[in-house]
Amino acid sequence: MKLNKKYLIIVIGAIALLLLLAILSTVGTVNLELKEIISALINNDNKMVTTIVYKMRLPRNILAAIVGANLAVAGVLLQSVMKNPLADPGITGVSTGASVAAIIILLLLPQYTGILPLIAFIGGAFACILVFIMAYKNGIKPGRIVLAGVAVNAILGGVISFLSTMYSDRIQSAMLWLNGSLATKTWVHV
Repeated sequence: MKLNKKYLIIVIGAIALLLLLAILSTVGTVNLELKEIISALINNDNKMVTTIVYKMRLPRNILAAIVGANLAVAGVLLQSVMKNPLADPGITGVSTGASVAAIIILLLLPQYTGILPLIAFIGGAFACILVFIMAYKNGIKPGRIVLAGVAVNAILGGVISFLSTMYSDRIQSAMLWLNGSLATKTWVHV
């Protein structure tokens, strides 16, 4: 009973925090008061406010929540598989492998940006396979996976630094893609 109450408090707190962040995200180029936002959501009386809320801010808020939830689930899965509460895609080299693949496409082969997510996924999968190959010795143990991941992460981080230095004039667009942005996201993306 006590454990369920603890989880209930955590869930209620997380929902309250999500709502608070959604309210705080109403701050933007166009300052809208909370009553204007609520009125736009309910009455649809002011076309400009409704457009800003429905077509711009609401899809970005929902997309941010979906992305955050997916990242949380991915983190929990990785930590449970590795049996290590510190394990994350950065430590295991997966995200760096995806980043290297994406940077190569963005800087060297920009004609293939249409398949950039697929290429990034392949880069992450390649890094994951490399980590498992390096960690294998009479079976795979979580500790060796983390150590191999740190090594792969360091090597691939060096590749990113090298490419950043060699193509410093074009690296800004690659960094924008790697860091992610909700700036132009709409209902289609949700």
